[in-house]
Amino acid sequence: MRAHSGLLLSLIFVVLACDVYVDPLDGGDTAGCGAEETPCKTIASFTSVCLAVGNYTLETVPLNITKWKRINDTSNEEVSCGSLTKNLKKLLDSVDILHTYERWDDTKEVNGSSFVLSNNTLINSVIQLGDLHTDLFGRLKIHQNLLRGSSITADFISKVNPNIEIVKNQFVGREGLIRTSFNTEMITDNEDVMSTDISVMSNSGNGSILLQREIGPMTAQSTSPQGSFSISMWKNNVNRLSVQYEHKKERSFASVSLFLNIVREVTVSLNCHQVNLDVYFSQLSLLSFEGTNIVYWTSDMLSNQIHRLVYSIGLSSTSAFSQMFLNKNDLQTVSLDFQMPRQTGGTFAIDIKENRWTEGGNTSALSIEGTNAATINVTNNNITGQYFSSSGGGIRIHYVRASDIIISHNRALTGAGISILSSTSNITIQSNELNNNVASISSGALNILGDQVRSITVTQCTMDKNFAPHASAFDIAYADLVQIHDNIILVNDSASMDDTVAVSMKQFSLQNSVYCPTQLRLELNTSGYSCAPCMGDSYILGTGQLHDGETKDTQCQPCSAHLDCSERIPKGDANYWCTELSDHKIKCYDCPDGYCKERAHPWDDNCAAGRTGKLCGECDADHRLSILSSACIHKDRCMRGFITPIILAPFVYFVIFSLLPVVKPNHLRGMKGLLAFAASPGGGDGGPTGWGICIGELDYVQRQLMMLYIPVATVIIFAIAFAGAGLYYRLQKKEEDVHFPLLDDDANEVYVEKTIKRSIYSRFGVGLVTAYLLVYGGITSICLKLLFCIEIEESDTPVLYNAGTIKCSGPWRIVLIVASATVLLPSPFIILLIREERTDMQRHTDDTGWLLSSWLQVLGESIPDTETDDLHCICFWRLLQLEEILETVYLISLTILTTLGEVNQTVGILVIEILCIAIPLGLLSGILLRKAVLLGKRKIAKWRSETPKEQPDYLAMIN
Repeated sequence: MRAHSGLLLSLIFVVLACDVYVDPLDGGDTAGCGAEETPCKTIASFTSVCLAVGNYTLETVPLNITKWKRINDTSNEEVSCGSLTKNLKKLLDSVDILHTYERWDDTKEVNGSSFVLSNNTLINSVIQLGDLHTDLFGRLKIHQNLLRGSSITADFISKVNPNIEIVKNQFVGREGLIRTSFNTEMITDNEDVMSTDISVMSNSGNGSILLQREIGPMTAQSTSPQGSFSISMWKNNVNRLSVQYEHKKERSFASVSLFLNIVREVTVSLNCHQVNLDVYFSQLSLLSFEGTNIVYWTSDMLSNQIHRLVYSIGLSSTSAFSQMFLNKNDLQTVSLDFQMPRQTGGTFAIDIKENRWTEGGNTSALSIEGTNAATINVTNNNITGQYFSSSGGGIRIHYVRASDIIISHNRALTGAGISILSSTSNITIQSNELNNNVASISSGALNILGDQVRSITVTQCTMDKNFAPHASAFDIAYADLVQIHDNIILVNDSASMDDTVAVSMKQFSLQNSVYCPTQLRLELNTSGYSCAPCMGDSYILGTGQLHDGETKDTQCQPCSAHLDCSERIPKGDANYWCTELSDHKIKCYDCPDGYCKERAHPWDDNCAAGRTGKLCGECDADHRLSILSSACIHKDRCMRGFITPIILAPFVYFVIFSLLPVVKPNHLRGMKGLLAFAASPGGGDGGPTGWGICIGELDYVQRQLMMLYIPVATVIIFAIAFAGAGLYYRLQKKEEDVHFPLLDDDANEVYVEKTIKRSIYSRFGVGLVTAYLLVYGGITSICLKLLFCIEIEESDTPVLYNAGTIKCSGPWRIVLIVASATVLLPSPFIILLIREERTDMQRHTDDTGWLLSSWLQVLGESIPDTETDDLHCICFWRLLQLEEILETVYLISLTILTTLGEVNQTVGILVIEILCIAIPLGLLSGILLRKAVLLGKRKIAKWRSETPKEQPDYLAMIN
């Protein structure tokens, strides 16, 4: 057999004449040998040699070897290299030059020859070892080379049991390549084909390793085993590993194993009788396996990270045995495509367990197609981040016949549902979690279609927040036996366009749990479940449910007052606070001014900005209650510095009121209004919700009590000053006959006989009375607000109208009742005594008493702010400027109403309250009617006085 080996260049290389001529018979290793006339005897370290016929032993292979015939040599003998070891070590020493071996013509290698390429640095070089021949047990080693933009190609020809090692090569810079090709020339009958073992280990860098093997022509009648092909790839970190093997003879065997590799792309193409592919603990961007004409196929993949796994397998026998294990891998997409005979009597099993799929993109996480009579078991997998144009982004099993499909204990999340298309199969879906999946057509979580399906079982699965235009949870076709039970379905809001959740062509059990979104009712029929909104002027608040065969919230409620039910979510009217009652109905309450939204709003979103709670009566956690309005102000805008002016206000008020000049009452109208606004605590509930000041975290009761500080402190200051002044005058006794009346003839200025200026005692007295009247107005307003409670059906006790989160109970309420009894009840009678004293005094007829008028003004302004009953507000608001008798009736009625507010509202109490409201109104009507009559009489009298009387005719003639 002739053997050829050589290195070919991609660049043009000019072959020069031999540098040295060698003749093992007649040559001599003398100084200056090497010429054709004086050849050397051995090759030594020459790089370009011409060899005469003979027998050589080589340790270092020259760059160029050419056969050389001696002069007058007519023999046809070959150049023989016994026990040849071609060691290409440190062969190339130049940079950026591509090197070549010319063909080694007419050389012959004996059995056991080794070809070694090791410890070389190849820079921009192409090494092509062509036609490396060996008869038996040949070996090719490519070890520890550094390839910088270079490639090595080896064509290896051997008959029996070659061994190939590609170990610890490093690719640097531009992508490199190592490719080996294995061929046989002729196989005779009863002669085994070689059994090839290949090891690819610890190679790294930006390179590719390709392994190819093709079997040459064979004798048609061969009956012997045809050998095997085994390749092991260990700890490689390269761009690409590729294996191609073809052996069409029966009982041929190919095995590929990958361990601990980090490779961007692995492609395996096997065409033989038996195939085995194992991958362990590797990180691969792509693993592509193609097999044809396979009868026996096994594959085991364990603990790998594989972005994309693609199998395309053609089985050629009806009795094929196939088994695949895919366990504990991190994956993105897996596609298994099988072509197999329709009638199969063998065994076909796929076992996929404990894998994790993440971020696979717009395709199915696991796709299996084309199996026949298979057992497919998909168990304990976790699938997320898959999106497919239709259903089955998670697990897609299509075109499967006569198979047993078991999918159990998987978690398919975020676009990773299950789609199965099968015929004459048994399908079991058990204990899976199918959540947050989206399908563009139908069946967000599970879709099963097929022809003549024997049985479908779906049990103990959880399907949560899945979406599809039709059947957001599952759509199941007809089967001879359908069992759907003990599943939990949680429906997402707007889960489907037609409101369907679960659809089956065959009626299934009600022993499932279905939970619709809030405000959707559950509809049951013979073909499935739906979650639909209420139609017309009705609503539903609960979640339609099916649990343990019992339904809940399947009926709609009629729309109640102050609600708009034209949409799915009911809307409350402006300035109304709506709440859900225990029977899942909505009731709306009139909201305090400025607390609720001023437009129609969703029934459960009532409060104005910054407010929350019952009747929107408290501020959000990051807001504080204003002391001048109903606003809730962000805590960052609160200023504790406002406390100082509030503390000093009574002293400022004391000074101003003590220095008021002696003028007519109408001249003080503006000053009185200002002082009344500053000193009277109106409660701070008026005004818009966007303005005011806050000094810190106060609840409603604390804010109201704080508002009493200014008038109460002012009264205390005036009382102390008045008592001190009186004591002072008594101790001094400057004028024994001096009389200090509390009020003068004008009811507002006190005169001392010997001076026209007011005395200190008089000023303090007037200030004390005025401050007391202002306190009365403030306490009246605040007490009415704090005593005005309403009952909300969801509360066990009444709550404050202006602070719905504060219950009308507790020690503060007892204190408030006592204060009301000691201040509110005696006050009208004290005022009557003051009025009686004024009546006995000499005064001008046009003086109505500015102190009492000021008090009535403040009182009248505070009463409507209580926002108790519209009838109270209208009644008392119109009493502000009436005569004194009406004022007295008003105070008495108000005192009675305040007192009765704490009494159980029996029929008798209600009658008394109505009378307390009706009497002032009747009196007011009588006064107005009287004034209208008097005004009419005056108008008539005036008209008559202005109209001249007509003179008699005789007087006109005289004139």
